[in-house]
Parts: sequence; C-alpha cells; structure tokens
Amino acid sequence: MMQTLRNPKVLKMGLWVILVLTIPSFVLFYGFGGSDSPSGGSMGPKTAYVTVQADSGKVEIGAQELKAAREELTNEYLRLYMGVTGQQPTQRVVLQIQNGLTNKQIAEYAVSRVAFSELAEKSDLLVTNEQVSRMLREQGVTAEQLNAFLKSQGMREIDYLRQERFRLRTQRMESLIGSLAKTSLLELWLQYKLENDRLRVAYAKVPVSNYLDEVEVTDTEVQEYYEANLDRFVKPEERVYRYVLQEAPPLPDKEYEVTEERVQELYDAIDPQQDPRFFEEPGRTVRHIMVKPAEGESADEAMARAEELRRRIVEDGENFAVLANQESQDEEARAGGLVKGRVREETKDEFVALYGPAWYDAATYYNVDDISNVLESEGNYYILKIDAESDGKLPLDRARPILEGMIRSELRAADEIEQREQMQALQIKMQQEAASRTSIDGIARALGSEVRETSPTLATRYSLPGIGDLSSHRETIDDLEEGDIGPVMMATGTNNLVILQLAEIIPERNFSLGEVHDDAAEAVRRQKATERAREVADDLAERVRSGDSITSAALELNLAARETEEPFGRMERPADLRMVQEFPNVTLRGDVGDVFVAQSGFGDFVDSWVAFEILSKQEPEKSAFLKDMQQLELGMTNAKQMMFVDEFRKDSLETMKAEFDEDYIKQDQGRRSRRSGG
Repeated sequence: MMQTLRNPKVLKMGLWVILVLTIPSFVLFYGFGGSDSPSGGSMGPKTAYVTVQADSGKVEIGAQELKAAREELTNEYLRLYMGVTGQQPTQRVVLQIQNGLTNKQIAEYAVSRVAFSELAEKSDLLVTNEQVSRMLREQGVTAEQLNAFLKSQGMREIDYLRQERFRLRTQRMESLIGSLAKTSLLELWLQYKLENDRLRVAYAKVPVSNYLDEVEVTDTEVQEYYEANLDRFVKPEERVYRYVLQEAPPLPDKEYEVTEERVQELYDAIDPQQDPRFFEEPGRTVRHIMVKPAEGESADEAMARAEELRRRIVEDGENFAVLANQESQDEEARAGGLVKGRVREETKDEFVALYGPAWYDAATYYNVDDISNVLESEGNYYILKIDAESDGKLPLDRARPILEGMIRSELRAADEIEQREQMQALQIKMQQEAASRTSIDGIARALGSEVRETSPTLATRYSLPGIGDLSSHRETIDDLEEGDIGPVMMATGTNNLVILQLAEIIPERNFSLGEVHDDAAEAVRRQKATERAREVADDLAERVRSGDSITSAALELNLAARETEEPFGRMERPADLRMVQEFPNVTLRGDVGDVFVAQSGFGDFVDSWVAFEILSKQEPEKSAFLKDMQQLELGMTNAKQMMFVDEFRKDSLETMKAEFDEDYIKQDQGRRSRRSGG
C-alpha cells in the first residue's frame, strides 16, 4: 500500500480527491444530529456498540469511545477544511461537518483507533498517567477544572485517564505513520505548474435553445419518457391537518413617549466603564494649524504668516477646519487639522515629543472653542483650537439616541410581559379544554373558535401557512398518527397557539400522464434539443481537429466564437465559462492544441454545449517556484501524511474483524429519511 502511494501519479490523483472531493462532500452535506448520544442520534444505554477482535483480544467500543471518535473525526475534517480553504471554519461549517457524519463512519473510525493502539503497543509506544497529567498542567488545566469537567461528563478520573492515554497513543502512532510521507522536487514542480500555468482558449457555445423549435415530439416518445421517469412525476405524501388556532394578542402599535427627565435620569446612572457604548477616550480634542518656516524664510516671516492665518479665523470668520486643510503643514494630523489622540496628563510625554512643551501647555491652558494666540514650539508656529473635552463619558447629545432606544425598549418590554401573561393564560385554557374534549370540533367550540384545515406535504409540515414555524415541535408532530390530536404548540416568530389533529395521511403517488403530459413533452423536447446541440458541438470540435480554426468552423455553423480576454490559471474558470461543469478537469489534463466538448449548465440542466481549444500555455517562472516551494512542500506533505494515515485506517478495517450493532447503524437511514422529509 505504501509503495503504491509513493507513485507520483497515484499521489497526485489522491491529493486532488482529498482537496476537491472530500471536503465539499462534508461541508455541503447538511443533516440532523447533535445530541449527547455517540452519533448524535438517540440510543439507549448499551455496553458495546462495536466489538473488535484484535490481536490482544476482544475489544468492546461503547458510547464514550464513539463520542471521542466522533469528536476526533470532526476535528480531522476541520483541519482538512482549513488546509484547503486557508480559512477558519464558521460555526455553520462546524455543524455541517458534525451533522454530516454517519454512525457507520464514526464506528469505523473507532475501529481504526483500536488498530492504531494495537500498532502502538507492538511498537512499545506507551503513554502513562503521569504524561497525561503533565499535558493537562502544561495546558493550564487546574484540578478544580478537571473535576468539574469530569462531573459534567459523568466520568470517573480513571476512565478519563484511560481515554486520554488511548487518544495520545493513537495520535503519536498517526504521526509516526504520517512521517513516512516525503515529497520530491519533481512532484513539487509538477504541482506548482498545475496550480500556476496560464492558459488561453478559444471557444464557441452551442445553445440548446437554438434547437427547441426545430425538434418534433411524438405521443409515443412522451409515453416512453413518462414510463422511464416515473420518479420525476411524483406527488409527495401529504398530511391533512385539522386545527384550532388562537392568535397571539398584538402588541400595541404606538409611539412610546420618551421624557427628558427619564433620559437625564438614565444618563446620570450610566457608568461608561461598565457599558462601553457610553465610553470615549478621556481628555481634550485639539485641532491645530502648523506653519513651518520655508527654506530661506526667517522666523519673523513665518510668524507673520501664522498671524495672518489667525486673523482670517478670528476677524474674517473663516472656518478653522477648512483653513487647516488648506494651510496646515502637519502631515500627521487628520482632516481639518484634528490632532491624533486626546490631550491629558497621561499622554503628556507623547505630545511633548511630537510638538514640544509649549504646544502641550497651550493645549491644556485654553478653554473649549478658544482660538489660541500664535505660539512657537520647537521651531514651528501653531494656532490651536480646543474642540471638546471629555471625562471619559459620551456627551449627552451623542448618547441621546442610545438612551432613547433603551427607554423605548423598556416601555415595549412592559407590553411584551403583558402579552406573555395573556398567552400563558390562553395556553392554560387551551390545555384544559384539550384534556377534557375528545374531538377537535369540541375543543374549537369550547374556545369559541373554528376548525380550519391545511394540507402540507411531508417536507413542509413544520411551516404551516397562517400558523407559523413549528420546527421546534418536530418530534411532537412526527409522533402524531392518523386521528391523533396533539398538545398545545406555540409557533416561533408569531407566538400563535395551535392544536393539530392529523386527520389523514395521503400517501405519495405518481401523477397520471394526463396530469403531467405537457411537462413530460417539454422534457422530451429539451432532451432531443440537447442531443442535437451536442451533435453540433461534436461536429465543430471535429472540424477544429481537422485543421480549421474555431472562428471559421463556428462561422460555418452560424455560431459565435470567442477567445478568453487574458490568460487564466488551470484551476480557474473565466467568467464566461463558469457554468461549464467539466471545465476544471479539462484544463487540468489538457495541453496546447487539445480540443474538448463539455456541457454548460447547473446540475443536470444543460443550457449549452461548449467546444473549446487550448491555444497557448505559459509556464510559471522557476524563480517564482523556488520562492514558493517551501510553503507548497508543507501543504503537499501534510496532504500526503493524511493520505498515509487514511490508507492505514482502510487497511485496518479490512484486516480486523469488527461486528457493528445493527440498531446503531440503522439510525443513519432514519436520519436520512427525516432529512428527505423535513
């Protein structure tokens, strides 16, 4: 196995399988799970879910081992995700990976951990309790924290130490196996070329729509298509619910009055150290105009220039900030001459170093809105304006919008409390009536309401028009059998209260041909047009292979041909070719002069066929390769290591005898059914 993996062609193929296929399949998969059971499903307590016949004897894998395997497998795919994307996973990605794992995958991973442990024992690779304790101390875990964790998990210390010894020993064995991975210079260069070659292509699209009107469709073809694709003409299972609805009393639609007294009272009570919304850096905000003596200019002349600027502000009324933008020579200041930072005792040394002691003295002497006299400091001349002064608390005029929002929230909260109390009383009344009545009609009469009806499909049964989102009551709704009346449920978002009766389950069925004849005929028409477009694209490609250019061949077939505007990487897609699904695979293996035909569209829907030819290829510079080689080697070696470890796991599953609990594995199918239905 290891010799096979060292083959460069096999390795490159495997590397792309990991980078391109494995991660998307887990990241894009979204299922259910996430409970405290080993897999995220609901299993009762059991001694062993998997039994492994290892060399050292029978090994039983229980809930704790499966839970640990689930966490490790999740972390492994998260590391792979980060290696591929170069990004930290979001919470959504974490959940998608966790929920995408099946019980069978988790169980097989746990079996491979046993294999690693067996190999570690044969290699005399041992981990002691003292080593585990030292690791915890190095991580900063205290005895109190460990005890609290063990209590929350319902574990004994001896069981935790055994689990950690097993985990560390397995990790070290994985590292030893992974260390066998080496990457040659040739492999690195081939991979670098693969990622950095620049191509130019000529292409012509053959739209399927060109042939929709020219193809003919017969009734026989429609009949044959319908019979061959019955699974496309399925009316999903329906659930007929009869229900009683009590809508939540609306909140008052009013403008809440905010008094000045309440604003001031709330502002006075604010501690900006506790509420960062009201904190601002304490000290003085200062604007200045700096005049530097020009080369050959005397001090008196520079002083006179500064005095003239001050006169224009004080006597002519020119705007200080505008004049600072035009005349100030301090490149460090912000727009309008605004000095960076706040002037206060703690920042004295900083401002003295920047502008000199005379500047600092003036900045602390004048009052807010004062315009200073022209002062000389460190050979430059300054005019200062004190914009504002803060004690660290946002001024009332700037804090007012936040305070008014807080007051309105307080007033609205009182109405919300009243609404909740009304809903609680209504809920109790509905529960009492539901308990004492035997029919949904009787419940409705007792509540002075009416019975309504809705018929969602199996997939939409948690979101009912006019009621709201009932997804928080999934289990209750799923447990209803035909004729059952459910408990009082509250819809998320609307707060409506509802009692459902599952009146009827209408099984999934096929639509008759008469019901879907037009849809089937249109599908046949598009299928035939797609085939015709493919024939034209193949004809175009064959002409190019015979020596024609794509431009001339396309012109003969009344098609438009184009070239990519600029070279692109093998792993990229030019904007106009993003919907060509096979484009990356074609360009990865193609060379100059190669001609291909590929479909363009989304999923199974083909909107056109594209014939294109690789016109030129520009290889990356060797100097750039040598510069990037170290990082590339790290990435490829890591990928190889993961492949080596993964192959060992696969081998261990084939060589070790493992028996899996059938009920535990069957939960996978149950979750898949709920996903397809919900």
